[in-house]
Amino acid sequence: MGSEKCEKCNGTGWLLTKRADLEEVMRCTCFKKQVKDILYDEARIPKHYQRCDLDNYEPLNQSLKAALGTARGFAKKYPAKIKSGLFFIGPCGVGKTHLSVGIIKYLLKEKGVPCLFYDFRDLLKAIQNTYSDKSNISEQAVLHPVLNKEVLVLDELGSQKMSDWVQDMLMYVINQRYNEDKITIFTSNYFDRPSPVNKNKVSKNYGKRASAGESNKEQSLGDRIGFRLRSRLVEMCKFISVEGDDYRELKQAGY
Repeated sequence: MGSEKCEKCNGTGWLLTKRADLEEVMRCTCFKKQVKDILYDEARIPKHYQRCDLDNYEPLNQSLKAALGTARGFAKKYPAKIKSGLFFIGPCGVGKTHLSVGIIKYLLKEKGVPCLFYDFRDLLKAIQNTYSDKSNISEQAVLHPVLNKEVLVLDELGSQKMSDWVQDMLMYVINQRYNEDKITIFTSNYFDRPSPVNKNKVSKNYGKRASAGESNKEQSLGDRIGFRLRSRLVEMCKFISVEGDDYRELKQAGY
């Protein structure tokens, strides 16, 4: 695990210690670091976001400050007091992905928790690529870490047009992780609203499909992924709505 040998353990990863007349072996600190490095590499954090962590996130309004507080609390309390995942919902450029990456980076580095990051579109593309005759990787090989990693970030949910295949695949992933009590963190640019089933609490227009030309603000998460899937996500996650201006545009303008 690495080209340089540790001077303490001579590269074995084990230390010999003595207590009274007994000799014991214990893991060297170099081994623990190497394991965390391997977990970090396997997490698939995109290069652009590898600089992101919870300490360098800049909340520009109260909703973003609250979201940062939730993210920090989640990371520090995990796993003892964490029973559900998180779902960051808000417009582009407010830092939803930054917060999600910051959480799993903390879990990877501070607690050695196996994590995985996937943009929803990239995951679908990776699965579709396995169907090619030229592919040397199976669908199951792609899905195995997605289904089994202790913590998964699924970024940009709803960004892909929801064909029957896409919806079935998403439901499969979500159900498998739900059934195994795996923690999942989601992000989406589509605002949330309740299912149109409860007519006493929801207006007549809720649940109506938005036309193809309507914007993210007019289409809801339920419109994009289906209200059955949204209902399952409500069981799996704490929904966190954030708002604000696009940080990228503000930065470009010199603010």
